[in-house]
Amino acid sequence: LELCSVSGTDAILFCDDDDWRSADAAQAQLDALARTGADACSVQVRCVCELSASRGGASYFEMPAAGGGGVFSAELGNPGTALLLRRTWAPGSDDPPGFPDTPYEDVDFMKLLLSDAPVLPQRGGPPLRHALLDGAELERQSRSPTLMTVRLDGCEHEWSTFPQLRRLGHEPDTAPPPWLPAADAAFYAQHARAIASLPPSQHPTTALH
Repeated sequence: LELCSVSGTDAILFCDDDDWRSADAAQAQLDALARTGADACSVQVRCVCELSASRGGASYFEMPAAGGGGVFSAELGNPGTALLLRRTWAPGSDDPPGFPDTPYEDVDFMKLLLSDAPVLPQRGGPPLRHALLDGAELERQSRSPTLMTVRLDGCEHEWSTFPQLRRLGHEPDTAPPPWLPAADAAFYAQHARAIASLPPSQHPTTALH
């Protein structure tokens, strides 16, 4: 979690440790809340980085500017990026709701917050108002993408990202996107090579952390 402020109001930003974010990612979401009057803002995935132990390199799947490419939620994007106004998360509660123990905990958590059914006893009042920051909106603001999801090919994960991307016609590019800083692209390439240098028995089998 990261604490920040929008128009003098405290906000809470969820930071997933296997995502890449741009230097102005938090500010872009704060601006979205200020502009729309929403209570919560999440970001649509603009690119997926695949670190391959078998190939020893990084590949990049560029996603459509809007819609989630059939992989990510068209309405919620990546809920693990959620920025929430603190006063609307759990008003007056010393026991704010946390992520549910489900395979898709961030998606389900956002659905609970946005639901108009009384499913969270800690929360009173109407459901949260949500703003999605996707590639189309960032382009309208002349902003570069702010989010890239990073995954290890071959990891045991609830959703098989890369086969699904390929089935939907998304093809990877070994060249990093132009908006990714060169130092970050070099980091991911080095990380993939380091994984490939390990004996197969030591290749990671769970999500990158």
